Amino acid sequence: FLDLARSAAPELAGPEQRAWLDRLELEHDNLRAAIDRAVADGDGATAIGLAHALWRFWQKRGHLVEARRRLEAMAAAPWSYDPPSLRARLMEALGGVCWWQGDIEAMRAPYGEAVELWRADGNKRELANALYNYSFCFSFAIVQGGGSGDSDAGRVAAAALEEALALYREAGDEEGEANVLWGTGNLHYFGGNIRAGADEFEAALAIHRRVGNRTMEAWSLHMLGLASLRTGD
Repeated sequence: FLDLARSAAPELAGPEQRAWLDRLELEHDNLRAAIDRAVADGDGATAIGLAHALWRFWQKRGHLVEARRRLEAMAAAPWSYDPPSLRARLMEALGGVCWWQGDIEAMRAPYGEAVELWRADGNKRELANALYNYSFCFSFAIVQGGGSGDSDAGRVAAAALEEALALYREAGDEEGEANVLWGTGNLHYFGGNIRAGADEFEAALAIHRRVGNRTMEAWSLHMLGLASLRTGD
């Protein structure tokens, strides 16, 4: 079941995502049993491996409450800290679930921990992904807050996105680059930029179409539509 989850994970954003989501839904009780057994045995590699591979399935199929309960229990377990790379993947999954629950405050700690762990590890591509995720802790503080805190949050988000973009371009990772462009567009849209992020959304859309990420193609279209409304196009 760990092999199944790992095989499914990269397909959950592509053109065959519905078939893969359906397959995981059919096997969900078996996947739950595998996670439960691994947690009971303190088998972090299996438990966290399954959770990291499955969290997008949990998100897309609405299993967020269960996902958060499971991920928080793993995060509290002593065996979840070693090796650090495994802990970082757990923090990515937990932060992502908090994000999709709209709990911006709760996602800061796991996303921040993931950045620290990947920076110490030296894996530049994983660090880029962690920085991209971390930026959203601050991008939406602009919407939620007011006064000088807005510009401070915007600077933190922009710095994280700029570093992530440079790392992805160094690695030649087009999909990662497109994600960061989309994230930058969001920062501009919610930060009141005159173009509302339209340029970044258009650039992200072109890349996501080329690499076949249908989920992010849809999100790019969605935000480009909002930006077009904002700019009167």
